[in-house]
Amino acid sequence: MAQPTPEKILAIIDDHDRAQKKQRNKNVFIYLCLCLAIIATFRLDGVAVLTILLGVSAIAFFLHYVESGKGQILSSDRILSILAQTKDYPTIRRKVVNRLLSGSKLTGKDEEYIFSELKKAEQSNEREKRLQAIKEYTS
Repeated sequence: MAQPTPEKILAIIDDHDRAQKKQRNKNVFIYLCLCLAIIATFRLDGVAVLTILLGVSAIAFFLHYVESGKGQILSSDRILSILAQTKDYPTIRRKVVNRLLSGSKLTGKDEEYIFSELKKAEQSNEREKRLQAIKEYTS
C-alpha cells in the first residue's frame, strides 16, 4: 500500500469537520422540533412553556453528558490533536491513519479506543523504563 499524502489526510480530516458540523446542526434542529412539538401539543401559557423548555434543555444536556459524545463525529481539531498525541507511538498512529483512510468517520468511541491503546502503550513504556533502571542498578 502506498503512503498516504498529507493532502489526502487533510482532505479526509476536512470531511470529518464538515460531517461533525452537519451532525451538530441536525441535533440542534431535533431539539428545537421537540420543544416546538411540546408547545404545540399542549398550547400552554408562558410559564409552563418556559418550564418545559428548561426541562427539555436539562434532559438534552443530561443525555449529551451521559453519552459523552460517543456517537459524535470528531472535529478536525480533535483528530489533529489525536495525531499529535500519538506521534511517539507509530503502531497506534498507523491505526488512526488507517481508520481515517478507510472512509468511515472517527467518532467518540474510536477516540476512547485510541486513548485506551495509548494508555496501555504508555504503561508498557513506563514498565520497560523501570525494568531497565533495575537492570542498570543490579549490573
